[in-house]
Amino acid sequence: MKIITACLAIASSFACVALAQDKPAVTFRLHFRMHESGAKAEETTRHYVLALQSESSGKMNASRRLPFHTSSKGEAKELHTQALGSIIECDARDAAGGVRLNCAFESSYVEAEQAATPTPIGFLPVTHSRQVHTTVVVPLGTEAQIAQLDDPSSGNRLEIFVSAERFAGPVPAENPERR
Repeated sequence: MKIITACLAIASSFACVALAQDKPAVTFRLHFRMHESGAKAEETTRHYVLALQSESSGKMNASRRLPFHTSSKGEAKELHTQALGSIIECDARDAAGGVRLNCAFESSYVEAEQAATPTPIGFLPVTHSRQVHTTVVVPLGTEAQIAQLDDPSSGNRLEIFVSAERFAGPVPAENPERR
């Protein structure tokens, strides 16, 4: 009798594992909107869309690389690059009433008013960089502001919004100007 009970317990645990594997992971479509305004910036809004399964992470890097050289002993030059633009890293997890996001954002750009002369070896042009790291539960279907930064050096304001929805298909091409 004990052998039959043990066999049934093992069989039912295998059945539970098999059923759990058949259940597809929830996929979210995340829409990030980064809005910048201020004294030194033309008002701009940038849109980023990322499809992400629950319990996974994703990264978007919409930037350009600015090359610069450093020199060490003996005039040997080493080439490095600095990413300038928008970088978004995010983890998603299914949560009651929404999606739990753990996201890091970076937005950077070269100061527009600096001289166009080449910078000395080892020095980058003046750049502005804003970084945010946050964990938040976002309700599905509702846009939420998750960060707002005032840049003390430029007087510009950067606002970061996110909306999320569940979806079960390919990400359609979207024109952000239709929103």
